[in-house]
Amino acid sequence: MRVKKYSRFVALFLLVLLYLVVAFWGVTRGHRWVPLLAFLTYIGVGAILLPRLSRSTSQPVTVRKALSFVAWIPRTVGIFAALACVLAIVSYPFLPNPLPPWALAIMLLMWSVWACGCFWLAHWISHKATQVDPSQVLYLRFASTRRH
Repeated sequence: MRVKKYSRFVALFLLVLLYLVVAFWGVTRGHRWVPLLAFLTYIGVGAILLPRLSRSTSQPVTVRKALSFVAWIPRTVGIFAALACVLAIVSYPFLPNPLPPWALAIMLLMWSVWACGCFWLAHWISHKATQVDPSQVLYLRFASTRRH
């Protein structure tokens, strides 16, 4: 049953992996048209294969669960921005041609504001998720599943 539940995700992951391998092979061999052909094939196979696979949601999705899931997106972006700030500070003395200190200060200020904003947004979404009624169901409707 677990394989059926995650078949859509596994198929999409394998398609992306296959696309990346073929595109990398084409670029390293000097065939510049291969990544475009691989991408068009990826889109075509995905459009044919994914609608035939089973839906992964077998139970209704609550709004609280969806908001809790969405909150990790800005949190992850904030973590990457904070790591970029730390990496920029740590690697600055070792660079052969570093930025001027004033440019580094502006860049670190912008990245740190971005990280703080992402953490604030994740906290705000998580707080809104706790305020929502736990029994409220989110109805997912896809454009390809119209039933008349």
